Amino acid sequence: MNRWLVRIHNFIHVVAFVSCFFGLCLLTACNQNEEVLVVNTTEATTYEEVRPTGQTIACNYDEKIQTAFFEFSVGKPIYETYLTIGDELFEIHDGYAFAICDVSISNTGEEAITIYLDDFRVSWKDDVSDYGYGSSTMLDDAFMEDECIIQAGETIEKKIMFKVPKDPQVTLYYEECYADDFIGNRYTITLQP
Repeated sequence: MNRWLVRIHNFIHVVAFVSCFFGLCLLTACNQNEEVLVVNTTEATTYEEVRPTGQTIACNYDEKIQTAFFEFSVGKPIYETYLTIGDELFEIHDGYAFAICDVSISNTGEEAITIYLDDFRVSWKDDVSDYGYGSSTMLDDAFMEDECIIQAGETIEKKIMFKVPKDPQVTLYYEECYADDFIGNRYTITLQP
């Protein structure tokens, strides 16, 4: 009977050894899969870090400005104190003017892009800012639509009107906003009366 106990005892040791061996193999395989996942996560993080962000890039009139999405330029604005929209004449007072800018936007990518009138803004003292006015307000197709789809390789040339103070520190800007709410760089042009 002792011999049977010895055999059972040895059998239990063999089963325990084999179980531990397979357990270690399984654990090693799981750890290898986790390492692969870590590599994939790191690659995604690296992509996020590659997108430029936080820079303010000062530009000049008629300079071709390359953003993450397109190339654009802004001509020197024309300042008016009177403006005709449709059949109505509008006059501006109190140190303000209508600034009308020619804007050229070229899609340098391989797919169509959507540009919004609200992508272009002006700002001045104390971070006061305002949006531009386009074709729906100005009743003129020469002005930018509220939303423009620009095909790959296509260039549009439109006008945008801004109501601005007669102040030499008015800045027109475009800020890169990605679909995932990531904010890229800001491109600025000082509007000088």
